[in-house]
Amino acid sequence: MLFQFPNLLRKLCISENFECRDFYFDTFSFREMIKNFPSPEQIDINISRLESGESLSQLEKDAIKVILETAHELGSNIIVRAVGGWVRNKLLGIDAGDLDLAVENVTGDEFGKKLQSHFPKNHQKYQTIIEYDGQPSVLWVAHAVIFDNYEIDVCRLRTEEFPDVPPSENQGTPEEDSNGRDFTINSIFLNFNTMKIEDFSNGINDLKNRVLKTYIDAERKFSFEMNSLIRAFRFAVIFDFEMSEEIKTAIRKLKQKYIEKAPKNVCMHSIIKSFDVNIEISKKVLELINDFQYVQAIFDPKNVLDLNFEQIMKNVNELKEENQTPMHILAAIYKNSYKSNKNGVIETIQMVECNKELYSTIIPILEE
Repeated sequence: MLFQFPNLLRKLCISENFECRDFYFDTFSFREMIKNFPSPEQIDINISRLESGESLSQLEKDAIKVILETAHELGSNIIVRAVGGWVRNKLLGIDAGDLDLAVENVTGDEFGKKLQSHFPKNHQKYQTIIEYDGQPSVLWVAHAVIFDNYEIDVCRLRTEEFPDVPPSENQGTPEEDSNGRDFTINSIFLNFNTMKIEDFSNGINDLKNRVLKTYIDAERKFSFEMNSLIRAFRFAVIFDFEMSEEIKTAIRKLKQKYIEKAPKNVCMHSIIKSFDVNIEISKKVLELINDFQYVQAIFDPKNVLDLNFEQIMKNVNELKEENQTPMHILAAIYKNSYKSNKNGVIETIQMVECNKELYSTIIPILEE
């Protein structure tokens, strides 16, 4: 049952909230990476294998080919870079998942539409995203689907500043884009035009040293993108990275702002993603959340439930192996409160979940 949940949740999230789209990753290879994190020397080898194309799957090679064809059709000055989790995972030697592209000298929507035009049967799947959860996005994102179901997000190189108004398509520089990413480990580019790694934010060094950092001020970064604050919990545990002191301080300072301003459903799905590796990772994520005193902020932002952390961990520890799934872990968090305040739990879950079908999955578990 465990391996069915990523695809189920990913499918449900797509229909309601675009930012949940990247839920799926190869669970098995991720677990293996956690056990055997690559050495700095191995990461260097992985960089060489990626630049030479040796570590690319046939699907990835085909995707890069059509991406470069699209760039050529739009103009000789178009530069396309892969960035984010795809590049990071390639450097770690694990399956990379879908592609995030940063394009130069063209807008994300222009490039996305031209790319999608190569696959007319998927035309209806094309989207341009300008907001998440009713809030302005940091930047315009074009979402294309190529081949059978290979998903690609495209945006223009972002500028250094993160506006709190609807996003613009103003072009930044590769350095500005890299520096503005959530964490340095997610800021590394693979330039498809040259097939060379570009690292403007010292991300490779932080990856080798297993340190989670932001390039710009962490408090400022998390204030604009509060989901990045939650992603810090997930990445720190999953990769067994040490958070920088700046990140730790920012998390502590921003708790009240998180309660008041954060898009709860988007942030909750960053937590759910960390529950889909294994039960030990799930427990460590919960423990880290508790260490920063965020249990109530994340799981009961209206403060209407009596969430006891010791009881939560007892419930999680008692889960049978076949029930160690993201939804069962979430249900374990609300189990005792559900007995005493059923309506409060229902209202809270409806607020923090991005899809009614996910909500309808948790409630039957609580009723067992």
